[in-house]
Amino acid sequence: MNNTIISVKQEVVEEICALHERIAVHVRATLQDAIRIGQLLTEQKEALPHGEFTRWIVGNLPFTDRTARNYMHLYGERGRLETETVSALSEAYRLLKESSEPESEALLESRTSILYQGYLVEMSARFGSPALSPSRI
Repeated sequence: MNNTIISVKQEVVEEICALHERIAVHVRATLQDAIRIGQLLTEQKEALPHGEFTRWIVGNLPFTDRTARNYMHLYGERGRLETETVSALSEAYRLLKESSEPESEALLESRTSILYQGYLVEMSARFGSPALSPSRI
């Protein structure tokens, strides 16, 4: 009987580890996606006439100017982020926060929450989980 308990526990351990790895892969991909969004936004800002970027964001994107600037900040610091062990967007923002102007903890939490919600919606779309639909977040 002890062998059954041990094998069941091993199966649980293996499933937990596999799920953790799958999440870690998606989190790394999400950080890379956020950096790429920052690159695209930076390029778009440079292509627009002075003062038109915010208007362009409002007219074309599903997020705020602040979120756009957060993405651009990640892109601007990508070299530093690539040399650090960063496994989540919240870690990336905390790392960047340490070297930049002081900002409120509420703003950091807001940034993390917005990006995490976007990650959940993306995962819902990929894996078809209604529990993660935007209306439930």
